[in-house]
Amino acid sequence: MNEKKYHNYAVEEFLNDQDFIRFVKYNLQDDVAFWKGWVVANAGHLENYNLAFKELKYILSAEHIQIPPFFIEELWVDIKASITEKEIKKIKIRRTAIWISSIAASLVFAVFSAWYFNSDIVVKTAFGETKIVTLDDSTKIHLNSNSVLTMPRAYLWKKVRSVSLDGEAYFRVRHLNVDPATIQRGDLFVVHTPTVQIQVLGTEFNVRDRRHEAQVALISGRVLVRSMKTGKEFSMIPGNVFKNNMLNEGITSSSVQSISPSSWIEGKLILKQAKVSEIIAAFQDRYGYKVVMENQNLLNEVIDGTISLKDENGVLFTLSNILNVNIKKEGSVITLTSRR
Repeated sequence: MNEKKYHNYAVEEFLNDQDFIRFVKYNLQDDVAFWKGWVVANAGHLENYNLAFKELKYILSAEHIQIPPFFIEELWVDIKASITEKEIKKIKIRRTAIWISSIAASLVFAVFSAWYFNSDIVVKTAFGETKIVTLDDSTKIHLNSNSVLTMPRAYLWKKVRSVSLDGEAYFRVRHLNVDPATIQRGDLFVVHTPTVQIQVLGTEFNVRDRRHEAQVALISGRVLVRSMKTGKEFSMIPGNVFKNNMLNEGITSSSVQSISPSSWIEGKLILKQAKVSEIIAAFQDRYGYKVVMENQNLLNEVIDGTISLKDENGVLFTLSNILNVNIKKEGSVITLTSRR
C-alpha cells in the first residue's frame, strides 16, 4: 500500500479512500501494520484521520432500523390529532412541535437508512446499445446490448462486492487484496447470473447468460465458477471457456473460442471456425431480431475473419454474400433464403 498524501487528506477523502475503508471494515493484519506505522509517523496530522475513523466505524456498526408497517400510520394519527387541538396552550404547541420534529427527523433517517442499505441500482441497455459502468472501487463493466446489471446502492459498505447480471458483460475487476496468494473476505468480487455464480479476485473475464445457458471466458487472473443448479464448482485459468446449460445440465470447459469473447466491446466479431448459428445468435442478442434460416444446413457452416457489429445492415450484407442468401425483413423477423 502506498502512503499517498494522507497527511493532507480531508475527512471526505479518507471516507472515499478504498484502502482506508478496507482497513476500518476488515482490520486485516497488513493494513493494521501500515496504519499503525502511519499514525506514529504523522502524529501531528491525525485530526481528520481520527474523525474519519470514528465516522466510518459508526456507519459500519449502525444497525438497520426495521420500521413496523403500522408505525407510520399511527405517527400521522398522532400528528393530525395534535394539530386539530386548537385550544391547546402555546407552550404545549411548541413542545408538541419539537416532539414531532424529532420523531420526523428520526423517521426520515430510519427510512433513508433502510432505503440506502436495502435498495439497488439497475443499469439496462436496449438492443443495439452498450454502456460502460464504473463501480465505486474503480471496477469497470462493459455492458452489452439487451442486458441488465444490478448492484447494491451501498456497494462499498457490503462485506462482499457483488453484482447481478442478466445478459452479457465484460468485467475488469480491481484488485483489493494485499497478498495475491491469500483471498480475504473483503477482497472477493462475486457475479450472480440466473445460471452461475462467479467468484473473482481481480481479473478480466466475459460473462454471457442468455437462453438458460451461461458462458464464462477468462482473459486473465483467476475465477471460481459454480453452477446454480448442480452446485458443481470449476476453477478457471486464463484462456478457459466454461459453459453451463440449465435445461440439460450440460457443463463443459475448454480453451476453444470460436468467437473472441471480448471482441464485441470493439463493435465486431472476431471469428475462428465459428458456426453461422453462433454468429446469428450474437446478431439476435445485439439487435433483437429473430433470424430464420431457410436452409438449416447453412447453420453449421464455419467462418473465419472479422464481422463488424456496428451496423445491423452490415452484418446481414456480410452474411448474405458469404452464404449466398437473400435477405427479407418483415418487422422483427429476418428470413435468409438461398439464392436460386
